[in-house]
Amino acid sequence: DCRQCWTQISVHQLPVRLDMFDCLALHAQVGSLAKHEWKKHGTCSGLTPEGYFNEALRAMKALPGDRGTPTVITQGIGKTVAASELRDAYEKRVAITTDKNCNLAEITTCWAKDADGKVGQQVDCPEHVLRGRDSRCSNVLITQFGQCMLKK
Repeated sequence: DCRQCWTQISVHQLPVRLDMFDCLALHAQVGSLAKHEWKKHGTCSGLTPEGYFNEALRAMKALPGDRGTPTVITQGIGKTVAASELRDAYEKRVAITTDKNCNLAEITTCWAKDADGKVGQQVDCPEHVLRGRDSRCSNVLITQFGQCMLKK
């Protein structure tokens, strides 16, 4: 059921609610994030889908801020912030992706992979990840989830 608000879903429910995220993401024209993440990263991890997404959540919660979301984002919804401020909110080098209007679309973090397939420490994103993905916008608008593409 895609009508439930994202904010009503506990972070602990996320592995079983990834279908909900995909549904909401499609509404925002973002795409099928969970499917993409599993196909691109999870399938080579050696983990089960549940194990992979649990590891992804554990890693996300290790990031600064509330459940992996830095304060500059949670306090900046509906505001324009400097891209440098977004980058500085993370301990390692990250890629910031925006749309053509400099609306925040994605922040890519990079992680080492432990021998057992689990997520290791956060690492600086390498140049090949940043190339073509990192925004050239000096200021970024942080829109509320699901409202990126809505126009009045």
